[in-house]
Amino acid sequence: MNISPNPHRLFFTPLWALICRELLRSRRFFGVELVMPALMGILFIYVFKLAVGPGIEIYTLGSLPMLEFIGAGYIGMSMMQFCFYASGYSMMFDKMERMIEDLLTAPLTGLHIAGGYILAAFLRGLSVALSVWITLYFLIDLKIENTGLFLIFLMMGGISLSAMSLISVVFSHKWDSLAAKESFLAIPLLQLSGAFFPLSAVENPIWKAIMQLNPLYYVIDGIRHAAFGNGEQYFWLDFVICLAFTVLCAAIVAIMFKFCYQIIAR
Repeated sequence: MNISPNPHRLFFTPLWALICRELLRSRRFFGVELVMPALMGILFIYVFKLAVGPGIEIYTLGSLPMLEFIGAGYIGMSMMQFCFYASGYSMMFDKMERMIEDLLTAPLTGLHIAGGYILAAFLRGLSVALSVWITLYFLIDLKIENTGLFLIFLMMGGISLSAMSLISVVFSHKWDSLAAKESFLAIPLLQLSGAFFPLSAVENPIWKAIMQLNPLYYVIDGIRHAAFGNGEQYFWLDFVICLAFTVLCAAIVAIMFKFCYQIIAR
């Protein structure tokens, strides 16, 4: 009788256990995590309505109606920002409390540990994106044309920001250092991702070049492609850049965990 363990089960069982561990840790804040981004989405829509005034429905941004353009961008931006927060602050807590050493000494690969933090943050971020979409659906005409592609771009954006957050934690030795990286790295990248304005509206060539070099811009543009079938860039350009950036960030984190590079708090 063959009693050798199933290699797929050996890989996915500990990964699923790590994901469940992270999700259970956040269950107390689950309601707040869903409600706050949705309320912010409502405020954003009404702020733009008040700023533009009556007849906002006739205005367009990047060949899309203004509110639909902003709504799709906000869904992607809020989800990615939450993923950065969820994975980074969870790992930072483990690092500062020296709980991360238990994971590093367990018979787990770097891919297991990185995947546990990243995928748990993505699932939490996906629930945030869903709550925002449901809320905005009743305020603007935010129908999703291709749900599968929409989820794929959300996944690539969430995983890449979660991985970026873990990289930031590796190079942070206290909470203030991580908060500084969020303020001066993640938030500027998100604000320059084209969530609220199209690339064609940027006249300064320097800022336009910065946006074109920002991989998160292609995530947001890909989300609009999936939602409305229309974006500023070619669809395959968005997809290839997002995929390459996601794989790069995830690979860096997995390698860092494999070699325990600066992960244990000093």
